[in-house]
Amino acid sequence: AEAEFIMYGGSISKNGRMGNEADRNDYVYTDQGYAGGVTNLGTFTMSGGEIRGNGCWGSVNVQGAGGVNNLGTFTLRGNGIIAENRTTIAGDVGGVYNSKGAKFTLEENAEISGNVAGLSGGGVYNDGNFIMDGGTIKGHKVTQFGGGVYNSVDGTFEMKSGLITKNEAMGESTTALNSST
Repeated sequence: AEAEFIMYGGSISKNGRMGNEADRNDYVYTDQGYAGGVTNLGTFTMSGGEIRGNGCWGSVNVQGAGGVNNLGTFTLRGNGIIAENRTTIAGDVGGVYNSKGAKFTLEENAEISGNVAGLSGGGVYNDGNFIMDGGTIKGHKVTQFGGGVYNSVDGTFEMKSGLITKNEAMGESTTALNSST
């Protein structure tokens, strides 16, 4: 049977395994390159609560995420919030990393907000299948590309409804960068 996690409320916050780097700015970082908050390998349904204030200190060779590293199926809906997660190393993602072959759905009033990434994908870095049918992606910061969304050459980002707004990037594209070959 596939692993299943259902979250109606509560908080997953200030998590990560202490790695080679010290605790910085009250965030705990991990050297494993997965996620400070949640690494999902099965099915994760979040209809309330928050994944907030987690950190990831990964490696340029391993994709990491401050909030969520999704390798399975993740649905964020209702009043669920993924916010204020951060990474500082190039190659890591602030809010959500949706890996190749994974599916992430953002719907209803859910929100991905205020995450910070070391390079690209402050809110979302998508290598898989991302469906936005409501919800908000806002207020992210990156040093290079895709403040709100970075959609890689392997990713499919389908926006049916919702709002992507008020994101910042020092390089190309403050809102969404769609990468292709």
